[in-house]
Amino acid sequence: MVPLYDEYKDKGFTIIGVAGEFKNTDRLVKFLKKEKWEWTNLVELDRKNKIWQKYGVDGGGGGIFLIDENGLILAKDPTATEVRKELESRLN
Repeated sequence: MVPLYDEYKDKGFTIIGVAGEFKNTDRLVKFLKKEKWEWTNLVELDRKNKIWQKYGVDGGGGGIFLIDENGLILAKDPTATEVRKELESRLN
């Protein structure tokens, strides 16, 4: 998603990462320092908000959701090609 973010970030596209961590954010901080993602990254600590269950990604490594400006989920786990197609139709 990094190339898509770089290409469309100035046209209204953004990414928000949400990590699931337990006890502390030490591992996440180390990971984000290595990856150097420019977008906002949030954390759900100790599954307090149950967001993984709510969006059907419980027990997995996370999920990707394509969400429009009104909060409507357009796709769950889209490929980069699918995201690009949607961005081209909406932002170009």
